[in-house]
Amino acid sequence: MAEPEPEPELKPALPSATRQGTLTGHELVVGATRDYVEYTFTVTGTDAADETFTSRFSHAKSVHDQLLAEGALDRLADSGLSFPSHWLDAMRDMTHDEANVQRRGRELQAYYSELFHKHGAAIGHKEFLPVFRRAM
Repeated sequence: MAEPEPEPELKPALPSATRQGTLTGHELVVGATRDYVEYTFTVTGTDAADETFTSRFSHAKSVHDQLLAEGALDRLADSGLSFPSHWLDAMRDMTHDEANVQRRGRELQAYYSELFHKHGAAIGHKEFLPVFRRAM
């Protein structure tokens, strides 16, 4: 009698904690009516090649709101995941003051790290990036 073939070893999926959204840069954009800052992030640890996306703060907030509206985020379950926003920022120069630009970049990076940590692959490819690209 032949010995049964061993069961193939299943490789566990990467834990969502390995998915990272890393701030890789920012750039001042001179707009027709108003200047703004674009932040660039690289998402690593995905099931495909690394993804890069660029966004201004207001666009990132719009995507967050869309994820809530489409049910990808739950207001109660994701109560600890809040989009970075300071009511005082409306009175600050968030475009030309480098300290403010860097602070906002760090806050966005912390938000994306938490988003990808909590939602892993689902938010990484199936929901977040398509919503992000649709909103552009």
